[in-house]
This record gives sequence, structure tokens and C-alpha cells, in this order.
Amino acid sequence: MNDTRKKNNITPPPPASRKWARGIGLALGTTGLLTVSYEVFCPRATFLGKVTVRGPADTGAVALVFHKMPNQFTDQICQALHELEIPATFFIIGERTGTMPHAVRAMRPFEIGVHAESYTPLVFRSQATIRALVYLAAERARQIQDRPCRFIMPPYGWKGTGLLATASAFGMKVVNPSRHLRFTSGGPLALHAIDQELNRLRPGDILLISPGNGLQGREIPELLGYLVDGLKEKGLSPWGLNALLHSLPLK
Repeated sequence: MNDTRKKNNITPPPPASRKWARGIGLALGTTGLLTVSYEVFCPRATFLGKVTVRGPADTGAVALVFHKMPNQFTDQICQALHELEIPATFFIIGERTGTMPHAVRAMRPFEIGVHAESYTPLVFRSQATIRALVYLAAERARQIQDRPCRFIMPPYGWKGTGLLATASAFGMKVVNPSRHLRFTSGGPLALHAIDQELNRLRPGDILLISPGNGLQGREIPELLGYLVDGLKEKGLSPWGLNALLHSLPLK
């Protein structure tokens, strides 16, 4: 029988134990790949505790943040925040700051974080490139607020070991907000979106606010005022990001 198999180049089937071993190895490999993909590409994944998505729940506060700054709404947002007397954190795209000096001046009293020099994914870049893109943006943030930049929100929320190492070297926290409020337009739809988000907010949340292109700048003060009133009704105080996270150590 064995001679016949050798003559016809027939390979005997592997033992059952070998089949099980291969199956388990394949399953573990797939699980590992899925886990890594989730940690890298899901904004709310903490990358094994190295990314901050929320602050302490015992503060009775939430932090308000705005991203992709400066943009066409920056002036109106800053003016509304001044009138409401509440803090916020603005995350900048470094290369935009040179083309919108008035918006940059408006942001100066607030906490400034960075995305990078451009809003492109950092996970596929070399360590040297990530370091350069983050450094350039952090330097712009330092010039705006006259102090070192404390926070980075990676473009699209995607993060990898290269970004985490760079943030650690620069003494920055990697932040991805736990909640996201989008204004695609003004009017009743925007107020409804605020009401829905208020129902979900919990103490310690970091709330990212994104005005959409369908929104009119003159609608910003009303919407932010409505949001702040709703926070106060829930017993939540709007804090700055640094105040909310100051008790959390750098990862």
C-alpha cells in the first residue's frame, strides 16, 4: 500500500491532531489581525490603554473640542465661546494656520491641540515622517498659545505605534473623543441632534463638535448656547480638555 502511494506521489492526509493545530493557528492569527485592526482604525479603541477617549467620571464635567481647525467657522465659534464664557480645545491642521491668520488669532485664548501638519493618515508613514509632521504642527500650536502643545488627535482617529512613540517623546497625550456631535445643517434638525447627544453624554466624556458645510456661521451662537444650556440642565459643567484630563498620567 505504501509503495503504491509513493509510486503515484500520493501524500497521506495529516493526522487529526495536525489539522486541529493548523486550524487553531489560523484562528489565532485571524483574531490577532482583527484585534490589531480594531485598535488602529477604531477611534474609540484605546490601543491597550495608550489613547485617552474620556476623562474621570467623578468630575461632573465634559470637555468640548473642535477639530480640523482653523476653518470657516472658527471666528464664530470663538466669539460664541467668549460670550458664553466657557473653555474649549481646538485641534489644528498645521498647514492651514498660515492661510487664516484672523482665525488663528481668535483661537489664541483657548487650548490648542494638533492633528498633524496635514490631515492625512499617519499609520502608513515612517517614524521619521510622523515625527516631522507632528513636530511642525506642535511648533505652530506653541507659537499660537505661547506654551507647549499637550494633545494630539490623529487624523481620522487612526493611530499606530509610530504615532504613540512620537506623542510620548513630545510629552503629548493622544486623544480620540468619546462622543461626536455633528451639525450637518442648522434649525430644528441641529437642535434635535443636540438633544440626542445630550441624552447620551456622561460625566467625563470628551465631546467633539463638528459644524458641517450646510451650516450658516450666524447659527453657531444659538446652537452652542443651546448645547451649554442642556449641559447645565444635566448637571454637567463644560471644562477645558486639560482641566478634565489633568489627573490622568501620560501613557
